[in-house]
Amino acid sequence: MKVILLSDVKNIGKKHETVEVSDGYAMNFLIPKKLAQVVSKEATDLVRKAQLEKAQLEKELLDNAQRIKAQLASLKLEITVKTGLNGKLFGTISSKQIADKLLVENKINIDKKRIIIKDPIAKLGTYQVVVQLHKDVVGIINLEVKERES
Repeated sequence: MKVILLSDVKNIGKKHETVEVSDGYAMNFLIPKKLAQVVSKEATDLVRKAQLEKAQLEKELLDNAQRIKAQLASLKLEITVKTGLNGKLFGTISSKQIADKLLVENKINIDKKRIIIKDPIAKLGTYQVVVQLHKDVVGIINLEVKERES
C-alpha cells in the first residue's frame, strides 16, 4: 500500500515522503497512530503545499543569514576588559559576551551557540570570530579586545 508519511518513521522514511508498505503495517500501525495517510489527490496536494511553504521558509532564512553576514562584515566589535600583567585577561572572552555585545550595540540577535571560538581569547588584541549563521552561510566578526581604563 502506498502511503504519505506525516512524520519521520524510523527505517521507513522521512516526513512527506511517499512510501510503499505492507497493508497490515499501514492499516494497523501507521494510519491509526497518524504517522501516515493513504495516498490520494488531496493528501498529495497538502504535501506539495507543505513542501512549498518549507522551501519558502528556507529561502527566507538563507536571505536573513546573508543580510546578517553583510552586517557583521561591516562592523568592528570592541570589548573592554580588566587585565593583569602583559595584557593577559582575567578569564577569557565567551561567546555569550560576544552575543550580548552584538545585541546591545548593534541590535543583531545571534544565538551564542552559533558563535565558534576556536582558541580561547585570553589576551588583548584583534580576533576574527566565526559565526555559523545558516548551514550554508558563515559570517566573521572582527573583534577587538581592549584594556579597560580604570
